[in-house]
Amino acid sequence: MHGAPGAERPAQGGPAAIAGAPWRDGALLAIGALAFYGLLLQRAFINEDARVFLNTLAIGQDPSAMHPLYGPVVAVLVRLLEPLGAPLYWRVELVSAAFTAIGVLLFHRAAASGMVPGRARSNLATALCALTPAVVFFATVIEIPGVLFGFAGCAWWLTARYLVRPGAWRAAVIGVATATMALLHATGHVFVMVVLGAAACLASPGVRAIHALPLLALHGIAFVTIKQFTLGGTEDAGAPLGHFFGFLADREQWHRVLHSAWLEWLWPFAPVSLLSAAALLRVGHRWLGAFAAACAGGYILFSFIVIPDLWERGTYVLPWVVLGATVAGRAVPIPVLGWALPVALGVSLHLVRDHDRPVSGAASAEDMVALVARDPRAFLILQVPAESDPLLLAAPEVPMIRSVQLIGQPYDDATLAAWFDQQIRHMTGRGTSVYLSQAAANELEVGRPGLMSHLRERYTFEAVREGTFETFRLAKHP
Repeated sequence: MHGAPGAERPAQGGPAAIAGAPWRDGALLAIGALAFYGLLLQRAFINEDARVFLNTLAIGQDPSAMHPLYGPVVAVLVRLLEPLGAPLYWRVELVSAAFTAIGVLLFHRAAASGMVPGRARSNLATALCALTPAVVFFATVIEIPGVLFGFAGCAWWLTARYLVRPGAWRAAVIGVATATMALLHATGHVFVMVVLGAAACLASPGVRAIHALPLLALHGIAFVTIKQFTLGGTEDAGAPLGHFFGFLADREQWHRVLHSAWLEWLWPFAPVSLLSAAALLRVGHRWLGAFAAACAGGYILFSFIVIPDLWERGTYVLPWVVLGATVAGRAVPIPVLGWALPVALGVSLHLVRDHDRPVSGAASAEDMVALVARDPRAFLILQVPAESDPLLLAAPEVPMIRSVQLIGQPYDDATLAAWFDQQIRHMTGRGTSVYLSQAAANELEVGRPGLMSHLRERYTFEAVREGTFETFRLAKHP
């Protein structure tokens, strides 16, 4: 955590720098952000993970396999929000919005404590961070990054406090915060490097490289300890590492990095992505600008370790925005920061409106609910999104899977058919009726023709119609 040549220094003044920072500005910005996010809460699901999460949360199962803290945190908070009488999806999204607003508040505390010198600059940097398209988008959907942003803001604020008054114990507390981030999402591990690099670039008197040791130690200890209590172990990292090394070996795929830089960084984080890069042209800010660009590249490469074919709208890069907005706030002229706000707002609204589109040709959720009311032990296999999404919004507690989950299984048709038979036996043995919708059957005919041939050979398809909802009750041939 020692300073780089030409390192920029935060405002000095010890604890008084924090005590004197205007809380009111940050509170107003955070409240405004929360109100803005609340107006944009979406009815569209970003991916299949969001559908699975909402469904498992509604039926009382643990929805957190790879992300051990997200499920429990959201489950507790949505239960506290039950008196509002709002649908479950809305309460989950409100949790995302609230944590994002908390992240905005804590980012402002970090900026006003010296990360971004000057009241006008710290307020503009905070507003720019809050309006960054990826931040707005994930504050308004069911996904982990909205909650993660709150903890990223906390770790960034703790880093600012460390820079004001460096010490081993303050560094250790940052490690606990980054470990908590990693338990929400694996990008928390990468954020450790962001903190260490920022501390080097913004080094103040008293910052020592040795302080990195308690930070790293507490990060590791807290991560392993909490994960043992929540998951009882750690997941296998072999597959992601295999993806990464396979990517490195295939030189023809390196062009995907540039494509992903646009999809995952430049566009979702505009204009912060461009303004932080502009710091490379500003004397006195080049070290920090270069570090911000390197971190963005590191996050994009990390994305390939986790998911080989990536289009996640900035999911894996999101924590980077606190660094990017800090760099922009320090290096860019104030008028440019002001003009950047409507640009960020416009891109944010475009991304949300482009995603949050009503499902066309959707089956009536009321008809599907009526079928379940008539057969309370029904289990539905539905098409995505025309059938699944309206039902998840109206009655997420209905047990279901989506045809895309069957189509996407990494098994051959024979193995998948054997697994399907086993599940059917288990469910029918408990008195459950299994329904395959007409639309889902049509999708399986195309995506898994071998499985559909097996089903037609082994099961009877009893046609059932409930209003606009056409489905089949599956029963094993005698």
